[in-house]
Amino acid sequence: MDCYGHASGKQAGKIDNTRKNKEYEFLYVYMFFLSALGIAYQTYEGLGLSTFITLAAALQLLAYGLLALKVVHQQSVRGVSGKALQCHACVYLSRLSSTTWLKGYIPSDGTGDGLYQLVDILSLVMVLYLLFLIYKKHRATYQESEDDLAINYILAPCFMLAVLLHPTFNDRPLFDTMWTFALYVDVFAMMPQLWMVSKLGKEHGREGLDAMSAHYIFAIAASRGVNFAFWLYGYVEFAPSDGGYNVAGWAVIVACIIQILLLLDFVVIYIKACLRQCMNVMKQGGCMQMPPMEVNGTYDI
Repeated sequence: MDCYGHASGKQAGKIDNTRKNKEYEFLYVYMFFLSALGIAYQTYEGLGLSTFITLAAALQLLAYGLLALKVVHQQSVRGVSGKALQCHACVYLSRLSSTTWLKGYIPSDGTGDGLYQLVDILSLVMVLYLLFLIYKKHRATYQESEDDLAINYILAPCFMLAVLLHPTFNDRPLFDTMWTFALYVDVFAMMPQLWMVSKLGKEHGREGLDAMSAHYIFAIAASRGVNFAFWLYGYVEFAPSDGGYNVAGWAVIVACIIQILLLLDFVVIYIKACLRQCMNVMKQGGCMQMPPMEVNGTYDI
């Protein structure tokens, strides 16, 4: 019995050490992200409001990095929407078709001379890697039946709207349309993920949304907030030179508001979970570790 108890204790200790190592790895991702922000702040001059565009792109890259690390650790893509990532891939391909060689829709500060485009390229690479994990390497764990929101009903209307309503900063109708298409798709790109979370909650009563999936969605939400902060002041740049009504500018504002509203319910749940865990830590002492978030059947998008 003593030998058995000793072996069980060693195994439990090994599991605890593995869990702690994984937690440290996620902490290193955050530390690297903050360090990169600090280096960029010291490297580039003339940073201002337009830098928010690059910051929003960087937060999205952080989100994909956290999600990829989660999938690699768990060797599973349970709870991850492949269709949401397909929408994100469309966003980056469309946006990069404009921003890599045209100057109409890039930050006016130093980050627009390469850093902004590099961040988008890295995000595209990360999204394609995640799609490979979902549809090839870990397809057996992909919950395809729950990821059933038809994205053609997102992509087709967004493209038609972009053709009809787009700014003209590039003065090239095709690439103005492609940039605007990316903007409109980005509004709804997280809908398949939120739909999947909602459906899992309704089917299973309560579905644990693990911490790193929660951080992934929250990082996306944070990027949406930063993006909205920029366009709240920058939409006036789309105003017609003849003094006409700023239809394109208001279309961007409406798109940003829809983005925020789609993720607002989740953000409230996320913040409540963090506050609840902080209170538990203060009462019990010890290290803080965010528990799985409970999503019940009433989760609504």
